[in-house]
Order: sequence, then structure tokens, then C-alpha cells
Amino acid sequence: ASNPERLRYLARDNISNENTKAVIRYLLLRDKGQANSVVWPGVDYDGNSDEGKALLATPNGRATAWLLIDHGHQMDWRMKSRQLRVYIFSYAGEYCMLWDLEPQSPHTRSKREEHIKQHTKPQPKYSTEPHVKRAGKEDFDAAKKQGDIAYNEMQAAFDGVCAREVRDFDPSAFENGWTRKQDSKSLPDQVWQDVIKKVAGEGKAPTTETSFYVNLVHDKDFTNSQGQPVKYIKADVGNALYEQHYIPASSAIIVSQTRSPAYTVKKRLGKDAPSNQEINDKYVPPLNRWSDATWTLWKEKGGGNDLRYIGRDYIFNQQTESVMNYIFDQHGSEDHKFPGLDFGMDSDEGRALLGTPNGIGAARLLIDRASELGRRDVRIYIFEPEEEYPCMLVDMRPAQVQSRALDERNGNSTKSPGLAKRQKKSKRYNKNSGSALRAFARRDKARLHARAHNKRHDETSQTRHSTLIDKQQDQPKHRALINPHTESLAQSHPSGSRPVKRRYTGELESPHPAPIQHHDDNDDDWFQSHSAHHTSPLTRRDAASDYEKALCTGRSMWAKVMQAFDNPGSDAKPTLPITALDNGWSKTDNPKEVDPEWTQYFDLKLGKGKIPNAELVRHIMLDQNKDFQNSQGGDVNDYSGTDEAGTALYYTTYIPTISSIIVKNTVSPLHVLSEIFTNMGVAPPSTLEIAQSYVPPLARWSDVTWTVYASLCASQAPPSDPSKLRYIGRDSLINREAQVIIAYILQRHRGTVVVPFPGLEFGMDEEEGLALLGTPNGMGVGWLVRDRVAELGRRAPRVRVWTVGARAMMGWDLVPVRARPVVVPGG
Repeated sequence: ASNPERLRYLARDNISNENTKAVIRYLLLRDKGQANSVVWPGVDYDGNSDEGKALLATPNGRATAWLLIDHGHQMDWRMKSRQLRVYIFSYAGEYCMLWDLEPQSPHTRSKREEHIKQHTKPQPKYSTEPHVKRAGKEDFDAAKKQGDIAYNEMQAAFDGVCAREVRDFDPSAFENGWTRKQDSKSLPDQVWQDVIKKVAGEGKAPTTETSFYVNLVHDKDFTNSQGQPVKYIKADVGNALYEQHYIPASSAIIVSQTRSPAYTVKKRLGKDAPSNQEINDKYVPPLNRWSDATWTLWKEKGGGNDLRYIGRDYIFNQQTESVMNYIFDQHGSEDHKFPGLDFGMDSDEGRALLGTPNGIGAARLLIDRASELGRRDVRIYIFEPEEEYPCMLVDMRPAQVQSRALDERNGNSTKSPGLAKRQKKSKRYNKNSGSALRAFARRDKARLHARAHNKRHDETSQTRHSTLIDKQQDQPKHRALINPHTESLAQSHPSGSRPVKRRYTGELESPHPAPIQHHDDNDDDWFQSHSAHHTSPLTRRDAASDYEKALCTGRSMWAKVMQAFDNPGSDAKPTLPITALDNGWSKTDNPKEVDPEWTQYFDLKLGKGKIPNAELVRHIMLDQNKDFQNSQGGDVNDYSGTDEAGTALYYTTYIPTISSIIVKNTVSPLHVLSEIFTNMGVAPPSTLEIAQSYVPPLARWSDVTWTVYASLCASQAPPSDPSKLRYIGRDSLINREAQVIIAYILQRHRGTVVVPFPGLEFGMDEEEGLALLGTPNGMGVGWLVRDRVAELGRRAPRVRVWTVGARAMMGWDLVPVRARPVVVPGG
């Protein structure tokens, strides 16, 4: 019987495709002077030549490429070990094509390479001179940026915080849209058998009984995450597929090919492709991500939580290959056999490799499965078993193993230039929790405080007054605020005069700042800035600096949240009774349907038909417009509605049945006090004194909102569980700082400040998410998650921003995070 693995010739007879005929006709006319009677052997081209690549890209040539891609593993020679050659000829006006898949032994290849060297000017592939290929440097920098984000997200996941909700799938989920083209016991290529023996040891070498080959292809109709039937449409790039070897006995997975369903959808729709979130919700099966599919099959094949090695075989992604070539060039190494070059996450090279399309999947797997896999130290090897045959091995060592120290002691480490300096610099990031995010937050906060100190240096000598100054003593309607611990009234201004207004430039930032929204009649015009007659805030010179400031604040806030996760009982606050609002607040409560602007948001998150009727939706307005007792027991007169300030208020929609809150408007008492001091031209007292003496005990947005929400949950029949609070919407934002940050992000990603729903969504693993958390409309959510960790548990917020007409919207999804088991060293 013939051996199908020795297939060599593929012929295309009487080609009728007009595109292919046009290419063949052009080449025959160019090289033979005629096209209709060029008999065998006609003209032949090397598969790596421009002509060969052009013929391979024709409709009649692509089949050859896909045959080798899809079934190359079944042949007895690697794809890279075949010297493709194509013959074109014609007979009686009919065009033909023949592909010769000539197998090459190492001896044949060496003779061919020697022939090329003799007839071409020698040019070393890897120069010891600085790399000047622009594309490689740009790809390296872009991958480094992605790798930094992935690394920070990994550390956050190891600390018990995950960026998105993780779902566990049963293997039966593959029946929805997927086909197992092959599922059998099979060894990976000899290259990877040798690599596994070296890294895992002879005792864990793969065998035909312990190695499973699965070729999973997305090629069927399916039901999406919203329960809607979707007809499968094949993209030009081919079917989505995950082709891999699973070797549980060796704690290894060898990846041959990956092409996600989301990627094929983007390629098929091109510039008309929707957002990533919409693609995941509507256009692909629920089980579609590489990390989810890989983990599901790994568990099916008997794999445990000891997964350590992920190999990427024969990388042909251009970005990854560019980054690898750049690193090889920079290190001037000629021998790229395994182990090649290896880098940890304390080096730029390691972060860049982690951020490549072929490295980011391992990072995502560690992030999503941190609760099962535990904390890991990642090290990446890049090597070439043969020339132009790039491979990558991701070694995910348990964090208890001091891998770098052991490697250096054994003389196996390959350090990049300047690595020792970077190691020394990185110690301050890793000496405590191992999370660089906290160190960045401390550094950025210190810089901001230094700038703020310099800015208000000329004001520090001003005397801080403890009382408010009456504008005019003869105005009976004006009631002054009395500080019970100082003089009863301050001196009044001369009749007919006004205090000189001076904007206080210091930070009115309490240990627990509440979100602040500013009433300004002109704020509603801000999102009309895309019209020609308006000036866009994006043209302001400080838009980027506002973004950086918000990013710094968001990092600091997220570091506080993670600290609360580590010590959930340290800053726990009791839930106050609803009667606490009787002290200084008046309440209006009306049932009303959910605004239409939020229906689409909840339909996306919960599915259609989940929004309750008006009787279960409570629109509550809280006004701080009454006398009250402060936290020290002193009596304070109501100061709302004065010429110096407006009224503190919290206008919120509560929907306990779907665990949701929609914030309509907030003006915190601390903000009102800030306006009073500013308008009176008086330097304010300390924020601690303000919190103790000038506002009701229940004043901060997070405390007020949680008190009302918990009370409403308890009054439901049957009672709802407040600990299941999931969604917090910020409606029609009018805060100028938040508007500028949202516009900056929308402009950067979409090229316009008007982006309708579903808009853009970000997690705390992305700088945009942290910047939005750092806005006044995001800080309140951060404080709520931090202060109520005892009730809510660990949450990883995701924020979505979009516009409705001239209004900006912000939706927070407080994604629950599963508890991570404690890993005991040596246990």
C-alpha cells in the first residue's frame, strides 16, 4: 500500500479561474514572450521567490498552502523541510500549474545553501551592529507595551483580582459551533520531544500513551452568548481553529496553530467590524477564547493544576517573528538551537515576548486560571531548530522556585545587556506583594503631591480660618455656618462690598473623597464640541496631562482596593440604618420606569426582558437642606441655598431586583464646602476638620448609596441580597474632568468624541480603565468596592463608556472574583 504521508505533487489542470489565469499569462509573457503555447516544463519558480508567492496566493494556489498548513503534521517532513517549487505551462490556450513538494534532507539543504552562498554576496543574517530595521523596533516597542499591561494584570490576578469574569466550560460546549477534526493519541514533532526531555526530565518524556493531539475547528452554525442562533460564515483567512498537543504527564501543551473565532470575524467584516465586546456577545460561540478552549481540553485529557510549559511551534505570525528577530539581532547570537535565548519578566525582552500575539495567550491563561494555577514566575525561551523555523517556550514555574538564582548558579542564564541594572531597579516593585501596580501608584502619588505642593507654596503662609464669613450682616435670609469649636460668627464685610474671589488651588481630598459633580449651565454643550461652532476640549493643551493625572489617581485608588482585598476586615464599615439620613437630609422617593438610555445596557449585560416594572424601580432624591449634628455632636445650621453655594444632593435610581444602581446626579457636601470657602476667599481648614465639623456623619457618596441600597433590599418581598450588587451606572455626566477624560479616550480609540452604545469597555488591567477609575465619577465606585469588601467580596470592575446624543454615559460592572486558594510553600 502507498504511504499518504509521502505526497509530493499537486497539479491544477485546465485552470478556469480568471484571477489565476491572469497571473500565469503575465508571467509567461514576461519570461517566455508568449502565453498560449508554452509546453512542459514551461517556467518554474522557487516557492520563496516573488513569483512563487504570487502563484501561491492565487485562488488555485491557496489550496496547496492550506493542505500543508492543515495536514503538514501528518506528513513525514516538516513544512519548513519542503522546498516548494511551482511549474506553469500552457497547451492549446489552457493553463496548468504543478506544485512540487520536494522533501529536503539536511544534506540537500546544506548543498543548496552552499550554492546560494557561492552566487550571492554574503550578508550575515544576524549582525552584531545595532539593529536598524525600523519595523522590528516598532514591533518590539508595541509588544513591550502590551507585555507590561499583561504582566501587571498577571500580578493583580495572583493577588486575587481578575480583570474579567471567568467561566468554566464542559467539553460538551464544543458541540456548539465546533468540530473535532482529529482527536487521537499522537506524539509532537521530534523537536519538541527533545525540548520536553531537557526541561521536564527523561522521566516526563512524552509517549504515544500520554500525548493527545486535538485539531478543533470552528465550522458550524451555533448559538451565541445571548441565546440567538447564528449561521456560520467562513472568512477568507479560513476557519478558526486550535491545533495542539496536550501532554499531561509532561505538564506541557504544544501549540501548532491558533486562529480564534473573533479574529476571523474581524477579518471577514474588516472596517465594519463591531467592538470586541459585541463580537464576543453576538458573533462567536460562548466558548471561543484560546485560554478557555485550551483549559477545557487540558482538563478533559487529565491535566491538573501543574501545567507548566506552553510551546509555540513554528511561529509564522509576522509581529512575533519581527520581535524575535530583533532580539536575536540585538544579542548577536549565531547559534539559535534550544535553549537559544531566555528572558524573565524582569527584562524588556521578556515583557516584549509576553506581549506578542504568540505570548499573550499564556498570560491570559495564567490570569484567568490564577485560582487554580497559583502564582507563577514566567520565563520565555526563543530558539530556531532550523533556520527560519522560530519557536517559543513559555516556562511558568511555581513562584516558590527561585528559578533565576538556580539558573545563574548553574551557569545556564543568558542575560541581556543591562539586565543587572533592571533587576536592581525592579527590587522595589517585588519586595512586598510582587505587584508592580502598587509601586507605580506610590511613585505617581508622590509626584502629584510634589507638584501640588509647589503649586500652592505661595498660599501656605495664609492663616486658615475656622469660621465662614457672612457676606452681609444685614441680610436676614443668609444663615451663617457655625463651627461649635470656634467663635460663633466671623466678622462681616462692609456693606456693599464682596470678598475678593480667589480660587483655592490646594487639594480638597479627604481620606475618603466622594465623587463630585459640578453644576455648570455650559457643561451640557461640551459633547456638541464635534460641531464646527464649538471648541473641542480635546484641543486644550492640558487634555493629555488631565489624562495622566486621572491615570495616576486611578492607580492609587486601585492599589487601595487591592490592599482591602488582602485585609478585608481592616477598614470594614458598619451598615448604618436608614434613619441616619434624618440627620441633615430630606428624601423624595418615587417609583418610575428605567430610562430608555439604560435599557440597552442592561439588555446587553443581563439579556432582554430582565428589567422590572416601575413599581420595583425607585428614584430617590436626597437633599442636604436641614440643620444637623456633626460627628462630634455639635449643632450645625443648614447652609444650603446660600449665595456662596448650592445644595448637596444625591439623585439615584435603585433597582435591587437586578442588583443595579443608576446615579443621576451627585453634589457631595464636601464639594459644597469647597465652593463656600472658594467664593468667600477663605483658605479652608483641613479635610479632616471638614469631615468632623462641617458635614453630617453620613455624607460621603459611597456610604449614603450603600445605606439606601441595603435598606431597599431589606424592604423587598422577598428580601434581596445587597451583597450581589453588580452594576453601577453614571448617567449624563456633567463633571468637566470626567468629560475631558472620556473624550480623550474616545478620540484616541475611535477618532471621534461621539461613540454610541455599546461604546468601549475597559478593565483595571488597562490604563484607560484606571484613568476612568481616577475621575471624580469613578472614584466613588472605587471607594464603594474598597469599603464594602466584607459584604461584596472581591470585585474587579469593568467600565463601559459611550455617548447618547450630547451626553456621556459610564457603566460599571463589578465582576465577582473567585477566591484564590492559599499556596503554602513546600505544600
